[in-house]
Amino acid sequence: MAIPTTPLDVTRNVMFFESATQGVLPTDPVMKNAGLQATIKKSSKKSISKIDIIGSPDPYSFMQMGNSATFDLTYKMLDTVLPRYGTELEGGTGTIEKAINFVLSRKINGTEMFRIFQDCITDSISIKYGEFYEVTQTFYCSVVSAYMTLAAFKTALGISGTPQYAPALTGNPWSNLNSTPGTPITINGTNTYNLEGLTVNYNRNVIVQRPMSNINPIYLRAGHRNITGTLEVDLDNTTLDSIYEAFTNSTIVYRVFTGSPNVDHTLNGVRFSENNDTIDAGGNDISKITLPFEVSTGTLGAYP
Repeated sequence: MAIPTTPLDVTRNVMFFESATQGVLPTDPVMKNAGLQATIKKSSKKSISKIDIIGSPDPYSFMQMGNSATFDLTYKMLDTVLPRYGTELEGGTGTIEKAINFVLSRKINGTEMFRIFQDCITDSISIKYGEFYEVTQTFYCSVVSAYMTLAAFKTALGISGTPQYAPALTGNPWSNLNSTPGTPITINGTNTYNLEGLTVNYNRNVIVQRPMSNINPIYLRAGHRNITGTLEVDLDNTTLDSIYEAFTNSTIVYRVFTGSPNVDHTLNGVRFSENNDTIDAGGNDISKITLPFEVSTGTLGAYP
């Protein structure tokens, strides 16, 4: 009888490595951990054309005309290496200019199997700065391999010895307590706001090149970068009301991590698009205001 697979059969934290050139897997790569993962989701689709024929009410045949795949990760932040592949502009290694490849390993019917998600480019990333730093990152992929045995996996990556797996996870994920105590956020240089939550979203609008005679994409590249977010603060002054009403061009800096080095998430050219304040007759909590916003440019500091 076959052994059913469960989440407990994932044998290693999902790992990733960068490709110098799209379409070419590096030889014997050094793999890195992709955060502290909570959810892994793969979605593959085939573009199918239905062929009809005169005289038949039913299709004559179906033809596969193309493939597409996405790979979603939800994880708690341990560093900014993987998020920066989604937040930063093209700038060489460590940015969206370079495709990355993910490795998923899990036991299927009791045997460890491997799957490679090749040439992945971030299509969208959302970072929720709350109690913990929760990241949801969606990648568009050129190719998703079938499950492979360890021997086939090593052959695919030109590995002769032991694969250079990412080390075992250590330490706790980053949280709001890693930020500057009491004043983690500044808006236009003022840091007197009592922050309740901050979410920043990047949509990278991936451009897919799949010319004729190719069933898989041959090149992926980031398109226009759209940055939005939502800010929630305690209502104890009217400064943000004034900024909203005046449609003031603002700068938000959130101290993500205090250490060596400090890590900031900086958003420039911020315009608040809404100002929401709910008063509940039965409420017994501090009043808060929620302000969605649009952003011109943004950058997440590097760590390590």
